[in-house]
Amino acid sequence: MNTENTSSGALRKIIYIIAAVVLAAIVFAVWRANTPPAPAAKPETNLPIASWTCPMHPEIHLPAAGKCPKCGMNLIPEKKP
Repeated sequence: MNTENTSSGALRKIIYIIAAVVLAAIVFAVWRANTPPAPAAKPETNLPIASWTCPMHPEIHLPAAGKCPKCGMNLIPEKKP
């Protein structure tokens, strides 16, 4: 039995195993990069609107949509907790 032949066969198996692991890692990375992210949790939209407030002036609370009296920005709904 030739020891050089046996060691080259073992080396070839190791190279094949390493190549298979690298290939599997590449396939997994490409698959993971193409998978869309999970959707973000949507805020609860069926809560009643308590009042309308300005994003820049949280001290402003009005009963209806409109413009902020301080800066003129559109008011956003403020939900009841």
